[in-house]
Amino acid sequence: MKKLLALLLLSPLVAGEEVEYPIELTCEAGANIYYINFDKNSESWIKRISGTEKIVRADKGNKIVIKEFTVSDAEIAVIQISTKAGMRISINRYSGGFYFSQLPGPGQCFKGFKEYTEKQI
Repeated sequence: MKKLLALLLLSPLVAGEEVEYPIELTCEAGANIYYINFDKNSESWIKRISGTEKIVRADKGNKIVIKEFTVSDAEIAVIQISTKAGMRISINRYSGGFYFSQLPGPGQCFKGFKEYTEKQI
């Protein structure tokens, strides 16, 4: 019985999905498009590749360095960015929903760095 209980307690750890780094995302919010790269072993960053909203000054060319982030079962949350205190980024891992406190509304994220070559309008 003790072995069964131990097996049941350990099974969520074994069955849990391992996060593979780097996590590369393309996030769209209104007219703004961002590439976001999360990496545990090297620099993580966010880069605006197109849009109308001016976010904080980038400290490494066009990239803003992400100093600290967390990945939970349901969310990726940016805790600290190098350029401005109080900036919040949250990405829902189930829906891809994207919230960035510097933008007026929500957006959507997609896996990978999407290339934009064809004009829609």
